[in-house]
Amino acid sequence: MPYDTYDNLKKAVLDQTHRKDLGDKFDDFLDITEVEIRSNPDNSLKMNLNEKISTASTDTSTRFLALPSGFQSSRKFSVTIDDSINQLTFRTPDQMIIRDDSGTPCFFTVRGNQLEFDIIPDEEYTVTITYTSDLIALSSDNQTNNTLTKYPNVYFYGCLKQAFIYTEDIEQSVIYDGLFSEALDSANMSEHDIKYPTQPEETVHWAP
Repeated sequence: MPYDTYDNLKKAVLDQTHRKDLGDKFDDFLDITEVEIRSNPDNSLKMNLNEKISTASTDTSTRFLALPSGFQSSRKFSVTIDDSINQLTFRTPDQMIIRDDSGTPCFFTVRGNQLEFDIIPDEEYTVTITYTSDLIALSSDNQTNNTLTKYPNVYFYGCLKQAFIYTEDIEQSVIYDGLFSEALDSANMSEHDIKYPTQPEETVHWAP
């Protein structure tokens, strides 16, 4: 059975566990799986389809700028000054040194759902944000998403891992933990190859 929708995924997981009585717990298994997919410290899924670019204008009355809806993590920030694109340098909140008055931002950090500059912008600069958007959660009302469509095995193994943790079947939970990790590794390698394709080597022919 294809795991291409929430309903099909749920049925497949319950069939694999042979525990129809776990139906009411499936959404819990799914929620934990999605947390691991997007924020596993060792192996979160990095899908190219979730990378987006957003632009916004700075406000001359504040050092803060709202982050795009669905922002999960940043890849690059830049500010356009006199038609020239300048990269901003990231600082952790503890490293950020706030400058008095107003001027051109040089550094930024992220606090909650806001971008914070090191100085109040002295004019309305255009800020370009390249970022990874958050995973759109599956539910009975949202039957599919990019991850389920492209890598259904990630969801399948992740939910089974959580199901067997819940039922305290340690042997099966370990097996599916390994399969879940392998599925994430494979998906990330595939996404990397798409983003950074290997160029064919040029064949040099000998000539007299």
